[in-house]
Amino acid sequence: MWTVRHADPVGQQVNAHAVAARRKAQLSVLGHGVEMRASPLGGMGLFATRAFEVGDWVTTYDGRIISKREADALLGEGGQTHMVTLDLGHTVIDGYKPWELHDGMGGGSVANDRNLLPDGTYLRRDTNNTYQWWWYRPDGSKTMVLRARTPIAAGDEITWKYMDTPSMRLTACTER
Repeated sequence: MWTVRHADPVGQQVNAHAVAARRKAQLSVLGHGVEMRASPLGGMGLFATRAFEVGDWVTTYDGRIISKREADALLGEGGQTHMVTLDLGHTVIDGYKPWELHDGMGGGSVANDRNLLPDGTYLRRDTNNTYQWWWYRPDGSKTMVLRARTPIAAGDEITWKYMDTPSMRLTACTER
């Protein structure tokens, strides 16, 4: 087993696997830390049921991993989509829709973007309270995690900027 060591605040060495396990343990899922309900921003939204500090891992963006070709076909059908690019030009996370989610799942796919206004205008200044973070699992796969960029109180709506980096594009979101 390989070990990457990181300096701990008290000068001890920490195993990288232990760090990853601790981070994963922070993640909230529907029914434990986050909940889905009607949003004042429109449609469904994701809300905190506990407080989060800056840097906390809030929840994952769960969905099916599909090819770009499958994503293009779904978009062509005109259905509701919550897609984000996983590997540019190759794979996409087709985020679960509200009716597909249940307790124990990550709720990132129903989190709204506070910067996207009803008229389609997109604010330049990010006013959201989380940002996306790519988590590389020990098996080499990756997934998207929402991390707190500001303190989040219980009851606050959890929001993230859909188009945060050039490598991450929201393909479409017709429900918002």
